[in-house]
Amino acid sequence: MIRVLIERQIKEGTLGRYKDIITHAKQLAGHVRGYVSGEMLFEAKDPNSVMVLSIWHDEQAWQDWCKSPMRIEINDALADILLEPENIRIFH
Repeated sequence: MIRVLIERQIKEGTLGRYKDIITHAKQLAGHVRGYVSGEMLFEAKDPNSVMVLSIWHDEQAWQDWCKSPMRIEINDALADILLEPENIRIFH
């Protein structure tokens, strides 16, 4: 199993939209081979600093998801509400 940590800084006033997009992403990922679970966390002092933690069976499953049309669509939806590119870290 691997854990994928995605850190995002979102624009002020876009939190509701962000939550909607990520909730939809989690629903989509739930049907993808290798996805185990995921959760969304918000920094206590800055709710616009967000972390998504997902668990995957292996790195190949994660990479397949990254290249999928669904994930690309999600990234496109997030593009205009992120202050900077997301930071992705993979842990074994």
